[in-house]
Amino acid sequence: MISVQNHLQLLNGSKILLFCLFVFGIASCGGSKKAVSKKKDTRSTKVVKNKPKKKKSSTVIDTVQWTEVSKEEFPPISEKNVEAIDTKDSYKVSLLIPFDAAKANRLTSIENDRNIYRFVNYYGGVNLALQDLEQDGISLLVNVEDSKSTENVTSILKSSSNRDADVIVGPYTNDKLKEAIQYGKENEIPVVSPWRASSKLTKNNPYYVQLRPMLDEHYYKLAESVLSRFSADQVFLIGKEGSKDKARFKYFNKVLRERNGDRTASFPEYMVNSDSLKMGETAFDSIFHVDKASVFIIPNWKGADEDFIYSCLRKLRVEKGPNTVYVFGMPIMLESERVSYDYFRNLNLHVVRSKFVDQENSKVKSFRRRYYDQYGALPTKDAYDGYDMMYYIGNKLNTYGKNFQYHLNKSADQMLQTTYRIDQEVVKSSSELGMKGKVNYFANKHLDIIRFDGTKFVRVR
Repeated sequence: MISVQNHLQLLNGSKILLFCLFVFGIASCGGSKKAVSKKKDTRSTKVVKNKPKKKKSSTVIDTVQWTEVSKEEFPPISEKNVEAIDTKDSYKVSLLIPFDAAKANRLTSIENDRNIYRFVNYYGGVNLALQDLEQDGISLLVNVEDSKSTENVTSILKSSSNRDADVIVGPYTNDKLKEAIQYGKENEIPVVSPWRASSKLTKNNPYYVQLRPMLDEHYYKLAESVLSRFSADQVFLIGKEGSKDKARFKYFNKVLRERNGDRTASFPEYMVNSDSLKMGETAFDSIFHVDKASVFIIPNWKGADEDFIYSCLRKLRVEKGPNTVYVFGMPIMLESERVSYDYFRNLNLHVVRSKFVDQENSKVKSFRRRYYDQYGALPTKDAYDGYDMMYYIGNKLNTYGKNFQYHLNKSADQMLQTTYRIDQEVVKSSSELGMKGKVNYFANKHLDIIRFDGTKFVRVR
C-alpha cells in the first residue's frame, strides 16, 4: 500500500500525462492508492486532464420489484440509537474507482479510452473537494482503490487499510457494488453509490445510499412539470407500436390520478408505427391541437432507443406546421449528439435531469478556474460529479457522524452540478414479515427540468 501526498507541485507541459503516470504508476505498484486530507496536514491527490469531450450516458436504472423472503434469511435490522449524532475528530473513507491502471499503462493517452478518462476526471474533482474540506477544518483519511484491478471487492474492504472505514464509496459495476453493499450491511458501514440507481441491488438495508434518482422519479417529475402548466387533454404519451413502452405510462397516470383525485384518469396515448417514422409521409399528423398547445411526453431513455427518439423528434418538427408543440423527455435527449439546438427551439424541448451545471454561477466559475489552473484542462461532468460527491459526504460525516445517512433528509444541498435531496425508501409490502415501513435504503429524489432559452440551457423555475 502506498501513501500519496496531496500537495503535488504544479507541472509544466503536459500536466495530464504527468499526473496519469503518477496515478497509474502507484496503482501498478500497490494495487491501490491512498489520498489523505487532514485538518492541519492535508493530502489530496491531484488529477490532470485534457479537453473534455461530451459523452453519452447508458446507465441502466430499474424499477422496484419485491419478492417474499423468510425472516430467517433476512432478519430485521435493529435501528435503536442509529440516529444519534456521534461525531469524532477524523473519518476514514474507502473510495473504490475503476481506474483500470493495468490497461491505462498500455495506452499512449488516456483520452483514447472513454472509461479511464472519465474516472481520472472524477478523481480530479474528488481531490479539489478534499482541498476545500481541509480549508473547512474537516479531517478525512481517504483510501483510494482501483476496483477494476480485482474481482474480489470484499478482500479489498477487509484489508488493513479499509476494514475500519466509516463509509464506502462505490464501486462502479453492479456485481461489485452488490458485494460492497452486502459487506457494508453486515458490518454496519454506510455504502454510497454515486453511479448506480436500482431497487434490485439490496433490500431492508439502512446502510445503502444512492446518489442518483430512480427511473420512476424521472417519470414523476416529468408528469408533475407537465401538469403544472397544461391540462391532461393536451398531453400525449408516446410509445413504440409493438413494444413494451405502454408499461411506462402507468407512472404518469399515477401522478394524474393523485392530482385529480380520479382513479380512472389517464393521459391520451399514441403508439407510433416504426415504419411511418422511417418511410411514411406522416406519423403524427392527425393528433395536433389547433387551438392550444400539443404536449408530447417521450419516456424512452436507453441508448438503444436513441434512433426512435430522434426519429420522433424529426417527424414532430416537420409535421407540426404552425401548431405549438412542447416535448418532454429523458436525459438522453440532451446527451444525444443527434438532437441539435434547432429541435430544442422548434419543439420547446424540456428534459428531466439530475445533473446540470449553471455556467453563470459564481461557484461554478471559481471551480472551473481552479480546475484548469491545477490540471490544465476544463472540468468534465465527471469532475463536477466527483467534487459534489466528496464535498457532500465529507460534510455530512463531519456534521452527523458515522450514521449520517439517517440525517440526509434534513436538507436539500445544491452543489455545483447536483442537488442532493436524500430521503428514505421504505419497505412497502406487508409480505416482508414485519419490515413494512422500515428503511429499505436511502435515495436521492431531486431532479430538474432543463430547457434551452435561445442562448443557453437553463433550469425551469
